[in-house]
Amino acid sequence: MKYITTLLLSFFILILLSACTEKTHEKRESSNVFSVSQHIINSDHVLTILLPEKRPSKLSIISPDGQLFIVHSQEDNISFVPYEDKIDTKQIIIPISSLKGTTWIDGKKLEQLVFKKRGKYTVYMADNLETEPENTFHFKQDIELK
Repeated sequence: MKYITTLLLSFFILILLSACTEKTHEKRESSNVFSVSQHIINSDHVLTILLPEKRPSKLSIISPDGQLFIVHSQEDNISFVPYEDKIDTKQIIIPISSLKGTTWIDGKKLEQLVFKKRGKYTVYMADNLETEPENTFHFKQDIELK
């Protein structure tokens, strides 16, 4: 009887420890998730981007017509969002109505409002914005401006 009690107690302890390990693993994985707070936005909204611990260094928004707006690139001295390339930065908060970005039109570097018309936008983070996504470390998420 003592053997069965010890065996059952060991079994329950093992189950408890495995549950704790799974929770710790889930917590670790959740800090490695790139996501946006909303997928459908209005111009008066604020968009929050949750950042993984390991992340690309540049942030851009691609408009419905394919125009690339760089909103953060330390390398190019562009910073329209309160974002630092620090590992402890967990989120970026973007006011939709006033966000500006740097874009190039006819070879000229321009600063413009990013969210000017309704449609699907892509929030795109990459180490290299000028190459195909499959050729660089990147994250992307689509959002729609209504």
